Amino acid sequence: MQTFETMANKIRHSGFGVLIFIVSGICTAIALGAAWEDYLSSYHGYMLLPTRKATPWIGYLIGALPWAGQITLFYAFIQSGDEKTGEPNAAFLWATLSLLVIDLSTDVYYKAYGGDVGIWLIALFESFFLFTMGSEVLLTIAGGIFLELLPDAMRRASSLAKTITNVAIGTTSPEDLSRKSEVTFASKPGNRNNQSKKGQHYGGPGGL
Repeated sequence: MQTFETMANKIRHSGFGVLIFIVSGICTAIALGAAWEDYLSSYHGYMLLPTRKATPWIGYLIGALPWAGQITLFYAFIQSGDEKTGEPNAAFLWATLSLLVIDLSTDVYYKAYGGDVGIWLIALFESFFLFTMGSEVLLTIAGGIFLELLPDAMRRASSLAKTITNVAIGTTSPEDLSRKSEVTFASKPGNRNNQSKKGQHYGGPGGL
């Protein structure tokens, strides 16, 4: 079940393709910024635990583990699916949730350490809704859509740049572009010429 590929195909054929591409890129950038804060809070939360660490650098890896693991496993959950039923693989979801518990624990412990119950509740709300939904979940979904649409955007940008260059150096005139657009439109399915050909194809003996 290629969820992001399916969504990208629908977006390509909608009137909001360019807008969705831009917004998904903005959301990806926002999620990356939130991910840095989420990573640091996980790192500091783990280092605050009153346990011995055998290596001084392990905190950097543990800080990245919940964040990177949730994105990878949640992406696998969205993209997975039984060939017959289309149901996603629940094992990926449970693995994601287990890392979510670790992520929330280290984040909240760091943010609310030494505070009262109210601070712990606020830290839990902040960590889940702002940094889990706004980082791992948003980055997985928005990043997945953005990466699926990126090749199309690059091809269109390259074509546009080539067209502007040709017009600027005089290789192609605006009138040529106008005629080319008319020809392109005429060759699309559903135009009068194609409908005429379709009628000829089905119009033989025994046809409608």
